[in-house]
Amino acid sequence: PIVGPRALLLLLASAGILFGAMALVISARSDVYSLSKPQWQPSCTGHGGWAIWLPYGIVIAHVALVFPVLEVAMVMIHNRHSVRADILACMVLSQMATVAYVIWTTLLGGLRDYLSELFVVWVAALATNISSLRTEFNQVMEDRTRSEEFLAFSTRFYRSELPSFLSDYHLLKCKVLEVLMENQQQQQVPGAADHGPGTECSNTGAEVPAPQCMQRPPASTAAKSGDLLNRHPLAADVPVTIGIFEAVATLLPHVAVDKKTQFPGAVKSAFSAFVHAHLACGPNSTLGIPAEIASEVQAAVEQSNVVLSVLDRAKDEALLLLCTNEFLGYCRWLETQGCSARQ
Repeated sequence: PIVGPRALLLLLASAGILFGAMALVISARSDVYSLSKPQWQPSCTGHGGWAIWLPYGIVIAHVALVFPVLEVAMVMIHNRHSVRADILACMVLSQMATVAYVIWTTLLGGLRDYLSELFVVWVAALATNISSLRTEFNQVMEDRTRSEEFLAFSTRFYRSELPSFLSDYHLLKCKVLEVLMENQQQQQVPGAADHGPGTECSNTGAEVPAPQCMQRPPASTAAKSGDLLNRHPLAADVPVTIGIFEAVATLLPHVAVDKKTQFPGAVKSAFSAFVHAHLACGPNSTLGIPAEIASEVQAAVEQSNVVLSVLDRAKDEALLLLCTNEFLGYCRWLETQGCSARQ
């Protein structure tokens, strides 16, 4: 293999040396966390002393040589368990954090009076953990079977309304795509003057049929009614994590849409029902989405400016709440069952 035991050992040793270098820098530079003894001479700990340039040299070697070599090798490995992106993200983040740490300890003397040098290390570790958790969450949500299991877990153990919100949003997204596909097909009929409801979103010049993956399957292929994310014949072909505007732009490239494109008239009633059920402003709302986002949606409805992207912020906030509040509990539950979120 390209990345064998020696390369992995090199990575672990490099991380150990890096932490050692950081400890030396703290010892030599920090007045609060210093481990240096009074008999140390200024010639050793000053800006030109070996106690400073030795760890800096190690840090530069890691940032400029060790990590780039390992990153190139990591790109070439077989991504069997979908971990390559996580490892590369952690490596790049480590390089950035190392550079930020050196700048912190050398140039930001005034800021060090209020925050320890370890603040950069803490932020880097926190960002790495969040990035890894969000990557696993996205992988679960992109897998229909695992996403159904996670949403069922969230509903059962957390009594959360977020799965219901996401399910209704996904259904609304599929209805929008269905209407736009029907409008597109009607425009291909010669002499069709009346395009039916929802034509304000249609591409009047489109002559190419919808992609094969978006052709509406027969009703018999629809999932069972009990499935949260499979309540529409198109549900299996539409990603759960993308918004309505992005879904239309990606899956129906021949339909002209922009940031000002309005919701099709045929789904206005479904949109109103969704907003009333999940984003109605009031003290009894337990969804957890900030009132500011709900107010923006309500204002758009009152101003009759219901664009395709009006619900995107609410959807993103719902996914963030699921990831930060409930997904970690789901991962721990899987561990008790002898499974893993990354399968």
